[in-house]
Parts: sequence; C-alpha cells; structure tokens
Amino acid sequence: MNDEPVYERPHARMIQSGNLALIGWRDAPKYEDILAWHQLGKSMARAFPEGSACVSVVVRGTPNFTEDVRSATIKMAADSGIFPMGFAHVISMPGFAGLAVRSFVQTVLVLARNPSPSKVFGDAQAASAWLAPRMRETDAGDLARTIRDFEEALSR
Repeated sequence: MNDEPVYERPHARMIQSGNLALIGWRDAPKYEDILAWHQLGKSMARAFPEGSACVSVVVRGTPNFTEDVRSATIKMAADSGIFPMGFAHVISMPGFAGLAVRSFVQTVLVLARNPSPSKVFGDAQAASAWLAPRMRETDAGDLARTIRDFEEALSR
C-alpha cells in the first residue's frame, strides 16, 4: 500500500484509497483527530456520491477517551451522510486494553444509531469478508491484504 496519508500524527494516520478511508490508531484519539476523520468522511461523500466505506484499525494504545472525544465520536458516527457502505472497526489490541476499546466503539455505535452498517472485528480477514460485498466490486481478499498492509505499517 503506497497511498499518501491525508492526515498524520504520531498516534494517528488517515489514508484515502479511492472510496475507502483507512483510519489507524497507535494511541487514543484526540478531539482534533475525530474532527479530521469526520471531515474526511464528508469530503469523500462529496467525491463519491455512489458511496464510500471506512476501516478503522487500532494496533496499540491506552484506552483513554475524554468527554470531548466521546461526544465528537458519537456525532460523527451518527452522521448518516458519511461512509454509507459501512464502517469496519478492526481492534487488534490484545487483553483488557483491546476489550476496553471494543466496548467503547460498540457503545458509540449503539448511541449513534447510524443507519450505515457498522461492526467491530478482531482481524482484517473477518472485516474484509463483511465489508467487501457492501463495496460492490471489491474483492474480499484484496481488501484483507490492504487492511493487513495498513495494520503492519501502523505497527512499525
């Protein structure tokens, strides 16, 4: 994967590859990161009126979500105009930290009540098998490789 980041911080990376957004986390997001993610979704909605999708990948970090991050995340997740093909959240962190992040994301999804399909996964293979059919002409194997390559780059 050689797409240039559209947003990058030491703890976060966002890449747009066609109608797919790849969002990577090396630590808990900050408020401005969520705003950038939401803005990317809006920009992609204008660029791809037929639809776009998003895969967020969490590889490590301390699950510490401030109130402003929680509020901005729920607001973004409730925006039915972004990523209508789906949000796949890949949480590859092990242990209690991974469990805390999964719980946070699942809670956001419940509170947001977004009509766009959204689901939390433990690996790229399961996420791509679920998301690829929603992206129409996307091969699940190719998508899984893209997610794994992104995940690998984040882990360095």
